[in-house]
Amino acid sequence: MQSSLAPIDAELAARYGSRCSNLQSGRPRAFASGGHTERLRTVKIERDVMVTMRDGIALATDVYRGEHGTPGPALIQRTPYDKHLNALYLHAATIDLIDAVEAGYVVVVQDCRGRFGSMGEWQPFVHESDDGYDTVEWAAAQPWCDGHVGVYGNSYAANAALQVAVAAPPHLDTVFSYMGGALMPEGWVRTNGALELSFMFFWLTRGAWQTLYRSDYDEDTRESLSRTLTAAAGRPRRVIDHLPVLEMPGLQPELVPFWEDWVDRRDTSEEWRRADVVERIDALRVPVLHVSGFFDNFGVGHTALERALATHDDPRVSGESRFILGPWDHEAYMSPRPSTAGEIDFGPTAPNGFRLNSEIGRRWFDRWLRGDETSIASEPRVSFFETGSDRWVGAKSWPAPHEQRDLYLASAGAANTRFGDGWLTWEPNAASAPHDEFSYDPNDPVPTMGGRTLCPPLGMAGVVDQRSVEERQDVLVYTMPALEEPLLVAGEVQVVVFVSSDCEDTDFTGKLVDLEPDGYCRNVAEGIVRLRYRDGLDHEAFLEAGEIVEVVIPLLHVGHEFQSGHCLRLEISSSNFPRFDRNLNTRVNPARGTPSDLRVARQRIHHDAEHPARLVLPIRTPDQD
Repeated sequence: MQSSLAPIDAELAARYGSRCSNLQSGRPRAFASGGHTERLRTVKIERDVMVTMRDGIALATDVYRGEHGTPGPALIQRTPYDKHLNALYLHAATIDLIDAVEAGYVVVVQDCRGRFGSMGEWQPFVHESDDGYDTVEWAAAQPWCDGHVGVYGNSYAANAALQVAVAAPPHLDTVFSYMGGALMPEGWVRTNGALELSFMFFWLTRGAWQTLYRSDYDEDTRESLSRTLTAAAGRPRRVIDHLPVLEMPGLQPELVPFWEDWVDRRDTSEEWRRADVVERIDALRVPVLHVSGFFDNFGVGHTALERALATHDDPRVSGESRFILGPWDHEAYMSPRPSTAGEIDFGPTAPNGFRLNSEIGRRWFDRWLRGDETSIASEPRVSFFETGSDRWVGAKSWPAPHEQRDLYLASAGAANTRFGDGWLTWEPNAASAPHDEFSYDPNDPVPTMGGRTLCPPLGMAGVVDQRSVEERQDVLVYTMPALEEPLLVAGEVQVVVFVSSDCEDTDFTGKLVDLEPDGYCRNVAEGIVRLRYRDGLDHEAFLEAGEIVEVVIPLLHVGHEFQSGHCLRLEISSSNFPRFDRNLNTRVNPARGTPSDLRVARQRIHHDAEHPARLVLPIRTPDQD
């Protein structure tokens, strides 16, 4: 099934003519194209309308509306990033609010609790459901609203929109969530027990400036904290190495009061469950449009959300929701090249940010808030961009229909580096196959090279050549022979390994790579498991000396064609820093560990007949499109 997203640039060009040919000279006015209104001369902006929540806290809200004379549907975005100064989020990431007003919508943009103009205390994810519910019902009761309300947003605001959806306010009609995730804390704070270190550092230190600005600290304290944040921003590489992680400069309690709680809180705690949209999905009663990218660090939340929506007991939710999975990283919409992820440009059929969302968003909201019969109804349930072939594919579900096949890890006992003897085979290993081993030193971790990371000061996300990483002795490399015909992988990829270590706790990482004929090593997906949580995130299980345990490393969502002449490759190691915090190879919580807690771990990967280590692939055939 070929997705109709494929010719989107041609469609935009046909609809908007020369204005679409050069985005620097003017963007397509997607919302205005629906024929609902003539061009407006005046947009009325009501600044800092204080909307009172159920507990008496007032939230600063801007209302954008035209002078149409009749009520219209309301679009609400709730953001922690400053509602009236952050033009990027208001105009370039999802929809252009001026275009929406011109088309007859009323756009409501609100500072989240404890941010900028709003009262209260900033506690991420804690108040978004209740505050969003109250805001939706307030908007629906205003004379300028016709009673129909949609919520939308990107990044945190996208997650906040989903939090509103599971609160189920009576007047909410639909949600558009762009790269915000739906799990908590998975993908935001931790992944399989490992701390998302570089993202936490990047996101929390930048948010700490607003906390400092609002504080009542004395002048000396404010000056000292300001210097700390300035140094963290200016020298991130030095700061990210700091131990203990809990005391990293810029994350002290005066700036991020919830940081210690996040470090210590179990992933399965009641507090996280209340913030987990998928956990609360049964309460949702409206169709959802959600968009993510293969290199978006929040993508794991979107694929989990899609599974939950597809099996929802409300047929309108399960049948009418839509999912778009593109080739992007999280910040591609802020790039001057929005069709890129790292070193790869996926071309004009893979627009991101406004070029995608303004068109899709118009059709989505026109259908659910106006009742228009837009073409969104005929779109496939899932549209994903297959990298490698660089084309859009439509599917009935995610994961797309596929056949599971296993590629087995094999070697002569020296798979270290890309020059080693590791290979991948469709046939299981013989009984006497040797193991591979390497040393993992937390003082010299494997560096993050692209992938699903989000910390621009410490390196780009997306596709980055992995050759330098594959020259390290602590990276095992397994490569299959060059393909004679294309191999299409679409779905959730896993690595199943049998490991042992001389330490009580450690990490294991996996990375799927496309080795191109010219030697370029293109990363496709990656994952990690903290061994103490291998049997579940609700309890710890430490290793016994010499114990061999089975470990599943989720590499998560992949939609990629390995072309003929290319080689499929797997990397195995024990670190991916600074995306993830370093396991110190002891029982201590790695976020609380000091340099004196570090140990070098001797790791083994077993792959004989008794221990069938393997790469689990969802193989798609063209006739499954």
